[in-house]
Amino acid sequence: MTRKFLCFLLIILCVSFALANEMSVAFYYGPGIPLDKLAGADIVVVQPNVVKSPRQFSQYDTEFAAYMSIGEVSPSVNYYSKISKDWIIGKVDGWKTEILDQTNPQWHEYFIAKIFNPLWKRGYRTFFLDTVDAYTLVTSDQEELSQQRLGLESLIAEMKAIHPEAKFILNRGFDLLPNIHNFIFAVTAESLFQTWEGKDKQYAEVSEETSKALLKKLRFVEEEYNMPIIVIDYVNPKHALLGMKTAKKIRDLGFIPWVSDVHLTQVGHSSATVIPRKVAVLYDLATAPNLSETSPARFISMPLENLGYEPVFFDVSKSLPENLSSLEYAGVVMWLSSDSVGQVHTLRTWLLDQINRGIHVAILDHFGFSNLSSSLKAFGFTTKSKKKILLRLR
Repeated sequence: MTRKFLCFLLIILCVSFALANEMSVAFYYGPGIPLDKLAGADIVVVQPNVVKSPRQFSQYDTEFAAYMSIGEVSPSVNYYSKISKDWIIGKVDGWKTEILDQTNPQWHEYFIAKIFNPLWKRGYRTFFLDTVDAYTLVTSDQEELSQQRLGLESLIAEMKAIHPEAKFILNRGFDLLPNIHNFIFAVTAESLFQTWEGKDKQYAEVSEETSKALLKKLRFVEEEYNMPIIVIDYVNPKHALLGMKTAKKIRDLGFIPWVSDVHLTQVGHSSATVIPRKVAVLYDLATAPNLSETSPARFISMPLENLGYEPVFFDVSKSLPENLSSLEYAGVVMWLSSDSVGQVHTLRTWLLDQINRGIHVAILDHFGFSNLSSSLKAFGFTTKSKKKILLRLR
């Protein structure tokens, strides 16, 4: 291997680092917490029915925060049968949840005794308070809104009084901050640039008007209360480049980004990135009896390992790897023995899909498919003649 080739791989596999003094927050509500990908976050918000106790991860520096829905209840939660119908004042049809009456002292008593205190005993010290604005969907009467707001402020103040060390992350709830900002550690807002439209069930870009209105509120919170601001945006996991660009856009505003799927069950893009160490190496056995004698195994493994990467080999004549993530794979290196490997269209489409996912691709020797101008144009390659191909690396 030449020095030029090693430099080439370095460029292809380069990754960005977050600033050392920048706080990062992740939200992961799926099962099987992927700690190898989330360990770089300062705080990870999880579902407490998935992570029974943060003490089980005490070997990590990451702090685990418990999700708590304080304004709504879903029929899917294990305590739903304990919720009195007298505590319900409305429904959210899009999410099939029910809105709770924040003026009802019995709801306060139940929430503290059966939800908050048990989580504290299990080791949680940070809590993400979701659906705090749910009551605004029930009424527009200013007096009723004021009573609901006061009830919610009272509930949060009571939790803070019981456990003064508790840290609360508020999801929006801007109207609550004048009276309880001293109890709040950070504020979260969803959908600054990219969102999920529940009615149409699709990912979409936030309108400029809506984005500016939310940004104005976030700037006010930042200036008035001087607390961390977290922004959660929703992007289709297949569109990794858009996710990365959105996270950068949020970070450039001085906020803490988390960009993931609508259900928050995917490892998203944030201000802290665990460096991906795997590299998918594509090969074929047309000119070698086994993997160890192929050119990729002989000439790529050692340079990649010297650079700190883990090569993972895939024989393209059999199958192509599915669902590669840019958060796990730093790139793809393909070294084939011919331009015909038996799945020409599939290979070309697969390579383009990896690029769209934000995974860098290096192609050595053969493309594995016809290198006609029409085939290469989608990769950003320009051909000047049939004999000479000018490559513009992406």
